[in-house]
Amino acid sequence: IIGVIAAMTSTSTRYLTVAVALASAALVEAQKKGKECAASDGISPMLVMMVGLLTLVIITLLLFVREASNKPEKRVAILGAMPPEIAMLKKHVQNIEEIVVNPFLTMYTGSLHGKDVVFASPGVGMVFAATAVTTMIDKYDIVAVIFTGVAGGLKPKTKVGDIILAADVINYDMDVTAFVPFPGASFKRGELPFISWREYPADPRLLELAQAAPHGKVGVTTGRIVTGSEFVTVPRKKALKNVWKDLGDPDAVEMECAAIAQVCKCYNVPFLGLRALSDNLEGDANDDFNAFTEEAADNLWYVVDHVVKSM
Repeated sequence: IIGVIAAMTSTSTRYLTVAVALASAALVEAQKKGKECAASDGISPMLVMMVGLLTLVIITLLLFVREASNKPEKRVAILGAMPPEIAMLKKHVQNIEEIVVNPFLTMYTGSLHGKDVVFASPGVGMVFAATAVTTMIDKYDIVAVIFTGVAGGLKPKTKVGDIILAADVINYDMDVTAFVPFPGASFKRGELPFISWREYPADPRLLELAQAAPHGKVGVTTGRIVTGSEFVTVPRKKALKNVWKDLGDPDAVEMECAAIAQVCKCYNVPFLGLRALSDNLEGDANDDFNAFTEEAADNLWYVVDHVVKSM
């Protein structure tokens, strides 16, 4: 009885484990008492054992049912480093609920086109980005991660406001090219040693949906995005031309995407990176960033909206 009640009322894995322990202890005691009664009343010990085993089976089934009902909700995760990058989500997502995880991370849940979503702007940089997406994956059954926001352009042909759909992303800060752990060992910039992770590709289906999204008059390029822990000014972009060459001449540089993609690879969650250019190879990156961030982020809304709607 104790085991059955515990199995029916437990709401967490910790309490379910306690329920199993209680049930097992109760069954052992019941079997001892059952044998004593059987000896005095003529009841078959085998019958007592069968009743005990049947009770254990019932408890086990109840535990499985309970665990199944406690599975996390399936959701699409959408992230942008800064509040302007998720402003359109706050306007269009329905039934928004706020979840304060810590002083630096607030998540929002709701629905978009009938799909359950969770979104957040965790802050600038790879650590905040990785922490946020890991939290989402741990709390929910995340079916896809979409990272949206602005980036700096690295190609002369692209313009401010243009959209870059990440075919793949690389963390250019990861540099162990000087590391030779054994004779003949060599690593490329961006490559993690020993596991050979370097390029983190977008999920093919999500990328296809993004490519089919309405873009209006905004230019769209499918290419490579690189991530680092530096706000790269126009002079700095030009000074790093040899780094960009080593990375296959990427289309844009920013500060979070590769961290998100690496976490998604760890958890086998489909990933899509979207960036709109707030600056390019000319002008002042600071002035352009401040002037065009909101406009560039708004350009991406139609892509995010189409992808979620079409999933």
